[in-house]
Amino acid sequence: MQRYHPHTRLTTHWRARRLHFVASGMPVAVACADAGVSRTTYSHWRQRFASEGLPGLADRSSRPRCPRCPRMALTPAQEQAITGIRTAQGWGPDRIAFVLRLPRATVHRAIVRLGLRRTRVPAPPVARYGRAGSGDLVHLDTKNLGRIIGGLGHRVTGDRRSRSRGAGWTVIHAAIDDATRVAYVELLPDECGVTASGFLLRMVAHFRRLGIPVQRVLTDNGSQY
Repeated sequence: MQRYHPHTRLTTHWRARRLHFVASGMPVAVACADAGVSRTTYSHWRQRFASEGLPGLADRSSRPRCPRCPRMALTPAQEQAITGIRTAQGWGPDRIAFVLRLPRATVHRAIVRLGLRRTRVPAPPVARYGRAGSGDLVHLDTKNLGRIIGGLGHRVTGDRRSRSRGAGWTVIHAAIDDATRVAYVELLPDECGVTASGFLLRMVAHFRRLGIPVQRVLTDNGSQY
């Protein structure tokens, strides 16, 4: 006789009542929410009740059934087939299991046991460059930022229906020294040639005051440069 914890809810009779409520018209979603289980679990209850009656709703052991245990071991021929397909085709356990009509987990365990897992090829080292002297190379770039007026933007509210039309843009002009990573940034109204030229002059003067003589700059193909 099965014994339950005195305060448990999911007893055999309690599960049967949930099935009865659904048969009487209660939506399955409501019954599952009341029981705190998924629709998949409810489907298992219904199938077991239909085939076995009330005893089918009792808890079951997670241990595999004894008649199936001997079948879980692979034969030498099956292991040889897994090895051959894995070596020749490089297929994963899902595809091999489909072809050989075996459980995917069984094929995966065989691949691990037989030492057929793929070896990870290390990624090539990132090719980096860096100037040794401060001011040898300064990177210049711009970034447009939309102005937000009259409240929060859609990235915060999640509502794209309310927009501030005609608010315009603010442009970030940034310069970073390659050697020291010292940065100089200004918020400017546009990225026209005159604006970019003025930023460049002020950046060179700022770096000079820091003891960084700018020798050359690197930009993209933006028209302002």
